[in-house]
This record gives sequence, structure tokens and C-alpha cells, in this order.
Amino acid sequence: MTYWNNNGKYQIAYNYFFDKLVPKSGKSNDPFGELLSKVSWVYQRRFNDGDTYDDLCEDHQDGLFINNKNMPEKQRKEVEYLIGVTEEDLEKTINYVIKEIMLEHSTDKKIWNPETSRLIRIDTVKGLKILKDFGCKIHYTKN
Repeated sequence: MTYWNNNGKYQIAYNYFFDKLVPKSGKSNDPFGELLSKVSWVYQRRFNDGDTYDDLCEDHQDGLFINNKNMPEKQRKEVEYLIGVTEEDLEKTINYVIKEIMLEHSTDKKIWNPETSRLIRIDTVKGLKILKDFGCKIHYTKN
């Protein structure tokens, strides 16, 4: 299951958000779109050209993620930590970024369904399954 083969873990959501948030050229106006654009570029360079993340960083003196203030800070820092050197590291990084984008587009009552690219209620079997897959916890309070 790789995004390179168009069969990534969150492929449907990846395609949706890439089309929605990443412009054909230039920087994205959306911080998560900019993060997705850069991570996808690193991914493409690894699988297409064999470049490592370290190779790409050497070509960009300002850094790909470290100094990029156009990205959400928490997720940018996590990507710097996750991205690593192996293809498996890149898959985990893309999964993380897409998961964070889906959570960003979710609400208190609805979660983004990666299979349909639509919001669904959290209080359903499918909603609870997605929350569990995303590593989220639900806290109930008594009124």
C-alpha cells in the first residue's frame, strides 16, 4: 500500500485534499496545503529520482520544513521528526499529514471519512472506528 502506486492508506482523502489544497504551481495559500505539497514533493523525488530527504535539504539552504513559517508549526515539527530516509518513513509521514488534514477539516460532531472524503457523525460505528484509527480518544461528560 503506497501512494506511489496510487494505493496509499488514505489514498482517496490524499487525492481529494491534494486537488483542493495544492496549487498547480507556486505556494499554497493554505498552511496544510503547503505542508502536503512539500511532503508530496519529497515523496515524489524519492520514488521517482531516488533522492533522499538529506539530498534535498542540501539543495535547499533555507530548509524544506524547519524554516517554513507557511505551514502549521506543530505538524511541521512532527514531519521533520518523521520523514526519515526510508520509503516506509515517507509512507508514515504522508499518512500523518493526511490524517492531520482530515482532523483539521473535522468538527466536534463529525469526523472526516478517508474512504469517502465526506464528514460523518462521530457517534456512529464508522465514526468511532475512524477516531480509533486516527488515535483519537473520546471523553464523555454527564450533564
